Amino acid sequence: MRGRLALAAVAVVAAVVVFVVGLLPGAASRTPPGSPAAGFSIGAATGAPSESTSPTSAASNPALTANMRLVLDATFTRPKLDKSIWDTCYPWIAHQAQGCTNFSNTEIEWYKPSQVQISDGVLNLVAQRIPTAGYTKGGASHEYQCRSGMVTTHPGFNFEYGYVQVVARIPNGKYLWPALWLAASNYQWPPEMDILEHWGPPANFSGVYFHPSGAETVNMRVPPSITLADTWHTYALDWTPSQMTWYIDGQAVLSVDQDIPHQNMYFIANVASNGSSQYSPCSGTLQISSVKVWQS
Repeated sequence: MRGRLALAAVAVVAAVVVFVVGLLPGAASRTPPGSPAAGFSIGAATGAPSESTSPTSAASNPALTANMRLVLDATFTRPKLDKSIWDTCYPWIAHQAQGCTNFSNTEIEWYKPSQVQISDGVLNLVAQRIPTAGYTKGGASHEYQCRSGMVTTHPGFNFEYGYVQVVARIPNGKYLWPALWLAASNYQWPPEMDILEHWGPPANFSGVYFHPSGAETVNMRVPPSITLADTWHTYALDWTPSQMTWYIDGQAVLSVDQDIPHQNMYFIANVASNGSSQYSPCSGTLQISSVKVWQS
């Protein structure tokens, strides 16, 4: 047993004990979890994460201290993506100019740079139901049922520890699987830290996840009474050598103090389409107004 799970009561999640706080109201294998973590209660006294009224109105940064400095300040005021920071494919995929997908998952989208668009200070990762030529993991030609967009900071920004904050609007399209996450710079999985993942209808839920090396996955599934999709919110992860804490709109929702990664990671945002349904409309846009990282 490692750590503690603390809500209104104590419970065990995935054979790992962790702190789960706040939100009390009520590449590789990233699979949807089961039921919500035990111990969640719904009560008016605690309140839900507040919705940002605009893409620029980020929530407060509860983990920031005076000795921390801003080391990544990625906004999207220019018409084109800053290629000194960003790329539009997974870095471990060969022939990126042709696009890519996550061959480790059963997904039906092919990522293309044309699906990464900037408009009115917002980065848009656009999923569309358009048959798109790509290739298999073995290099054979293959037609994917839809195309989508993704970005990664691997070419320009890899980091160890920090407070990561993303202001984003997650789509809720049928069978869509948008995510904001950190992956290992050495291309080895695990670890992986999911700042937020969302599964569109029929699953229709959000969650935060930690896939540690050599240990069970830890997760906090957002109660169904709280809707995050299709509205602007601030998602954050405070990653230190001894602890990681996830935040939604400034409220801590999950904290772990075991199996902390001590290695370089990089940020990824993408909109996948769950391969469990070949009839997915594959329609929706993940919008991001800023990605910021502070370090001590």
